[in-house]
Amino acid sequence: MLGYLSNETMKISKIPSANTIVYFLVAGSILTHVFGNEGANGPSQQKFCLDEQRAICQSENETGAKPDPETSITEEEENLTRDHVEGWGKFVNPAGDCSFKNSTSSGVLKIIVPGSENPHDLSPELRSMTAPRVLQTVEGDFKVQVKVIGDFEPGSDSTQAGRTGYNGAGLVIFADEKNFVRLERATLHRIGGSAQAYTNFEIRENGFLKQQGSTADFQTSDSKPTWLRLERRGNKMHGAMSQDGITWIQANPMPLDPEFWNNDQVEIGVAAVSTSRQNFTPVFSGFSVEPKKESQSVEKSKN
Repeated sequence: MLGYLSNETMKISKIPSANTIVYFLVAGSILTHVFGNEGANGPSQQKFCLDEQRAICQSENETGAKPDPETSITEEEENLTRDHVEGWGKFVNPAGDCSFKNSTSSGVLKIIVPGSENPHDLSPELRSMTAPRVLQTVEGDFKVQVKVIGDFEPGSDSTQAGRTGYNGAGLVIFADEKNFVRLERATLHRIGGSAQAYTNFEIRENGFLKQQGSTADFQTSDSKPTWLRLERRGNKMHGAMSQDGITWIQANPMPLDPEFWNNDQVEIGVAAVSTSRQNFTPVFSGFSVEPKKESQSVEKSKN
């Protein structure tokens, strides 16, 4: 339940019944105390919230639902000043204006990309490589997977010349900054059209876009979370996506040219790409890296 009060002087209303919300005005801020019924199951959770304009409590609602641990990051668990985070890798922030938040208890990572006049892209062919990412080094064949959620609403106005508004968040594999693979939950907003949710699978080779993703490649719902998976098998990169974490849709594998992928060691991780003037904050969870092995999940080929 939400309450909104102005900064005007208010009086406390005393209501003797249960399920009462009492508002206090303290030094121009609002303090909200949510009281619940005490029944056979004992008292419900109580939580105090302090905010200058709005009191919002994320305690249990009437149905008993709790905040999703995969999206909740408390202030105590944020790692804003560290250059790396255990299990994820090293923060890379070329533009210097992005930030990273991590929950050590739930394993959630947020990348905050501010609305800007400049793109946060991963496109060497456009001389734009300022997208924030979190990377670690691996060797040989591997499988890497992550779950992505967030608000993908770039708008049609793009900060990248010649492009439309774009938000993308997902996995990236670097041989180097001219040769890499991206697999992202994405939204593209065409000029004069509507926003299109899709999963973008593309590869750069020697600084050029060799294969570009298309909005027709994967049917992706913007109202569901998206799981992404990349597998290196020798000189091929296999990409797949799922929206339930069980049934996977496989893309056609991308060949890796040995001339550019001749090093057994690569950097892998997650990235947030935005050519939007709006803030973009994707949330990553369930990140895992393991040696290549056969999947136990149900798979189906992409048409």
